[in-house]
Amino acid sequence: MRRPHLQSDPRANPTDRYNREAHSYRELWAPILRVAGLRLLREFAGAPVHRIVDVGTGVGFLLPDLRMTFPGAFILGIDRSPGMLALMPTGSPRAVMDATQLGLPPASVDLVLLVFMLFHLKAPADGLREARRILRGGGRVGCLTWAGDLQSPATLIWTECLEAHGAAEADPTTETRHEPVNTPAKMEALLCSAGFSSVRCWTDELVSSIHLDHLIRLRTSMGSAKPRFDSLTVLAQEACVADARRRMEKLEPEDFVARGSVVCAAADASRWADTDYVRKRNKRRTR
Repeated sequence: MRRPHLQSDPRANPTDRYNREAHSYRELWAPILRVAGLRLLREFAGAPVHRIVDVGTGVGFLLPDLRMTFPGAFILGIDRSPGMLALMPTGSPRAVMDATQLGLPPASVDLVLLVFMLFHLKAPADGLREARRILRGGGRVGCLTWAGDLQSPATLIWTECLEAHGAAEADPTTETRHEPVNTPAKMEALLCSAGFSSVRCWTDELVSSIHLDHLIRLRTSMGSAKPRFDSLTVLAQEACVADARRRMEKLEPEDFVARGSVVCAAADASRWADTDYVRKRNKRRTR
């Protein structure tokens, strides 16, 4: 008998989920994402940067590294989730904003980061255009998106246990929302259409060792896969976890090494666009 698919509630607000899962996100998921974020930061190290906006900063997992890479720079963390922002490092400037409607003046920022967040937008191009709006001429943007799931023999066992104990099928829209930004070619096209130049996009491998307890806690407490676990009865959940733990305890350490792929992107904000913005603004003022 085929299990029903999980269905997305069109009224559901992803911000609510991130508010609920903020503590688990900081402890279990942010350290994994930081590995990919550090590689992206190398693209911008050494350049004079005075004002940085980290759009979709979440719990601010990259902020300490940004401070080290750009000492003295003003760094603003922006997110739609107050629960995530509340867990940012103490003393870090933060603001609740929508990535497509940033309450910041045009041409006022040197670097904008959009790390693992574009796929949350209905129209990723809108977020990129807004990033371009607040960047000064010669400023830069950096993006990270998923190209492939982070998987290991251990994560495959978890999926098999969900299936065996009757979990609902995964929500197909989870994969769909990644499609517009999951290849270098797609990201290059989006960045060019948003007015960026000198676009460079590439894929990189993300490798992380996720041990048994960490993996089970991760899959049962947060993320897009959690609804499958939640679809089980309490007794089925207990049996699923016990089954997964029994099977994983027989694995070798290398079986917990998860591998995935990410799309990295870096681009420049053309100086002519700033000139064009100023010309249009002055024209409006003289009317």
